[in-house]
Amino acid sequence: MKEIGFYILLFVAMITYSQETSYNIQEGYIAGGYDVVTYFDVNPAIGDESYVYTFNDLAFKLSSERTLNLFKNSSNKFIPEYGGWCTYAIALKNEKLLLILKRMK
Repeated sequence: MKEIGFYILLFVAMITYSQETSYNIQEGYIAGGYDVVTYFDVNPAIGDESYVYTFNDLAFKLSSERTLNLFKNSSNKFIPEYGGWCTYAIALKNEKLLLILKRMK
């Protein structure tokens, strides 16, 4: 009977701790200050200090009034998966690296 109780406790602990996400925050903003809404566009944009929005205690820097309103209306759609960490880099090097898209000039 003690064994069953131990396994139940272990299962509950695993579920509780596995749900915690480590977010990639650079300079205080998710995605290094890039506008997460524009990640779905052709050219991701750097966020503007005039359009900062806090959601779930995380600061998001958006680039325009349009993207700010889109984010406010459906925030969960634009939250970066895996906390904003680059999944390829995690798999390749077992490291958490920034997921920042930069345009080449």
